[in-house]
Amino acid sequence: MRRRYLFLTALLVLSTMMPACQEKKPSEPSKSTDLQNGSEVLSEIDIMIQLPYFHQEYFSRYIAYMESNLDLTLEQVVTHVNVGLDFPYYSEEIMSEALNIGTNLFLVNKYHYLTADFVPAGLVTIAKDCTTRNLSLSEEAARAFEDLCRAAKKAGYPILGMSAYRSYAYQQNLYNSYLAVDDQATVDTYSARPGHSEHQTGLAIDVQDNTLPYNQFSETPSFQWALDNLHTYGFIIHYTPDKKFETGFMSEPWHFRYVGKEVATYLYTHNKNHPDDTLSLDEYIAREISKPYSLAITAD
Repeated sequence: MRRRYLFLTALLVLSTMMPACQEKKPSEPSKSTDLQNGSEVLSEIDIMIQLPYFHQEYFSRYIAYMESNLDLTLEQVVTHVNVGLDFPYYSEEIMSEALNIGTNLFLVNKYHYLTADFVPAGLVTIAKDCTTRNLSLSEEAARAFEDLCRAAKKAGYPILGMSAYRSYAYQQNLYNSYLAVDDQATVDTYSARPGHSEHQTGLAIDVQDNTLPYNQFSETPSFQWALDNLHTYGFIIHYTPDKKFETGFMSEPWHFRYVGKEVATYLYTHNKNHPDDTLSLDEYIAREISKPYSLAITAD
């Protein structure tokens, strides 16, 4: 309850102090007994706004989200709001175009979309020895997957692509076919709506080994090899069991997403070393790519 009071008070404090504080340098909060409550409020605010991914214009959203999620750290609150998780999936209120288009950190999710006519530049056919049928990816991702596939095969762990680039129309037909079987709420947990699929970016590929169906990939030795080695080829598994809420999708161990070696290695290392603060790609982008500024609010 104490933290609740501090943050409700913080909204009023920040609204009156923010303009005057933009040029101030960080300093220690006052220890004055008379200003103790105000100092505690400002200290909590200061922690939040010192985060490099804090957005001033989202402040009221941070407060509201924190009130509903008191078990989250300030870092998690800010990250979730930056992703858009304080709104329902596919909310028109905050829906916007895909982020980082044309880069390896291309982000399409339940808050960011691609238009029906979008086709990624530089699509190439993946080598036939690495797929179960003709598939395409953006060139850098395709070459990286071929390297991964061949290294896995050499080590005795077959990994073959079975679905890669999909057009908007293809995804629309696929999504509609699922709607013929399940209600939309259920379908949305395992299939992206058209315009919201990573497959349209040309950077995602679904895989299988040569012994079990793709949706049993996690039961194969090839999956264990992938967990240890994907990052060295620039891939991650985007939809993991611990990130169902953050991504909006059930776990998909067969869904590999290309992000480049640097980011893939960062996420692999960070998530391994920080089990209480793991990051999905969506959260990584919300933290590391969008850093507007930070402010310091102090009590004299």
